[in-house]
Amino acid sequence: MPDTSSLKQENMESPKEAPVPAASIFSQVVFTDPPHSYPLFAPVTCSYTAAFQPSPRDWVGMFKVGWSTIKDYHTFVWVEPCLDVLRQESATRQTVFKQYYLPKDELNFYQFCYVDGAGQVRGASTSFCFKNPEQQIPESMMGDELMVITTQEQIEGSLREKAELQTELDKIKAENETLKHDRKAEQEQDASSKEQNEQTEKVMSQLLEEMDQMKEQKETLKSVLRQTMEETEGLKVEMTKQMEKRQHDAEEEREQSSRENEARAQEKLDRAEMKINLLQEEREELRGRVHAHSAEVATLNSKFRQQERELFKMKDGVQLLQVDLQSLEREKERLQLELQRSQSLVHQNPELQRTQQNCPEDDLRAECQTLTHQLQDAQRKLADEREEARNGKRRVEYLENELQHLGEQLEKVSMTCEHAERMSSKQEASQLNAPEDTWTSV
Repeated sequence: MPDTSSLKQENMESPKEAPVPAASIFSQVVFTDPPHSYPLFAPVTCSYTAAFQPSPRDWVGMFKVGWSTIKDYHTFVWVEPCLDVLRQESATRQTVFKQYYLPKDELNFYQFCYVDGAGQVRGASTSFCFKNPEQQIPESMMGDELMVITTQEQIEGSLREKAELQTELDKIKAENETLKHDRKAEQEQDASSKEQNEQTEKVMSQLLEEMDQMKEQKETLKSVLRQTMEETEGLKVEMTKQMEKRQHDAEEEREQSSRENEARAQEKLDRAEMKINLLQEEREELRGRVHAHSAEVATLNSKFRQQERELFKMKDGVQLLQVDLQSLEREKERLQLELQRSQSLVHQNPELQRTQQNCPEDDLRAECQTLTHQLQDAQRKLADEREEARNGKRRVEYLENELQHLGEQLEKVSMTCEHAERMSSKQEASQLNAPEDTWTSV
């Protein structure tokens, strides 16, 4: 160890005080078989192995047996880091205490303690003491058969010291066994703790990753929130402008609508006045047409009545003609019967034939001609009566058709008059309501 260790002891602050840990923690650092005594006024070297990676803030102190806090150290040396990274935990380390800082008495017992940077004691050695080199009996001389001359006082002192040392040794061995047992339990606990620590580290790593992700998400959300707030402010400003513009446009639109409504109202009023004038003209025209239709209806009624009277006369004439026709038919039949009877009598009565033969032919011929003429006259009259009857029927049919046509015309004229009257009534009502509707719309 370099000479600067003593300077470090003087210049650096004292190690931090911490409560004395349980004996199980002492097993993490094992000091390799320190001797029972060290010579006075000589450097002391202690060897140890650590079950963990030492820190530059760790230190090895020399304590008087019976110490209670780490501040009770007699002297200490800082632990130097090992350069062999691969064998940092398993390598045997050495610490050298300069003789200047070592105890100068031979009565007290001391022990080495390893203290980490947090002030926790990680290991302790068995006790030892310091002896004058002249009083030490080399171990190599124990097995020799040479005679050694010592005083009785020295022998008794040596025996007492040996007994004390033996007692101390037994105590230290028991402590060592306890420490080994504790160390084993501590190693098992360390293994379990290491596994738990690894799992905890994994969980912590995952949590840290999640925290990083959450931080990134938080930053992203903050950025989005800022951007959203900026956009919201921009939208508020734009909305305010649009609302002002809409209000201005609405006012202009209301004014324009008001002007247009006034113009439309005036236009409606003008149209209403024009319509009223037209309706009045149409009403006058309809009144004229109604009067004309009324006169036409009166004319048609008069004509209808006249035609109806003529029809009745014609029917009476037809009936008279039919009676005359029947009389002529009977007269014709009578004459034919008389002629036939006369002819049959002539053929049946020979005397009459002779009379006829005796009569002049002219008389007979004249009588026959007379009868023939009478028969022809009767036939002509019958034909004339028939023709007149047919003409009368045709005239009756014509008059009936004419009468039906006149009835239809009369019905049409009546319907036209009624329609005209209704239109006139509606126009009068609309003329009365038009000004009120116009002013209401205005």
